[in-house]
Amino acid sequence: MGMSYSLKLKDVPDVSNATNLETLILNSCESLVEVPTWIKNLSRLTQLKMVGCKKLKVLPTNINMESLYHLDLSHCTQLKTFPEISTRIGYLDLENTSIEEVPSSIRSWPDLAKLSMRGCKSLRMFPDVLDGMDELN
Repeated sequence: MGMSYSLKLKDVPDVSNATNLETLILNSCESLVEVPTWIKNLSRLTQLKMVGCKKLKVLPTNINMESLYHLDLSHCTQLKTFPEISTRIGYLDLENTSIEEVPSSIRSWPDLAKLSMRGCKSLRMFPDVLDGMDELN
């Protein structure tokens, strides 16, 4: 499902009943401030792309999206925290965000193959995750 370039979108429409949804693309939804907690109900979601959501500040905490493999939050310049949202992530793009630290549990994510954090100028704490990683930017 794609809602990219919905520039005035402030709230993501509740699609939690779409149990077969595998991809959610919200690129450049510039007015979006937070990801709703009902996203945890999307048990088959494997890909979440929110590139350029410049006002995005909040991701839900204490959820485990068991199927989420590809997460792209690049250019979400207001995003400061990255909670433990899934342990199955294999591709994580946090380029040009204001992320201050990455959860230490990232070391135990068995599928993490690519992590991109270029331009994360606010990064203060980063756990050692190099073992087993294919690509680190």
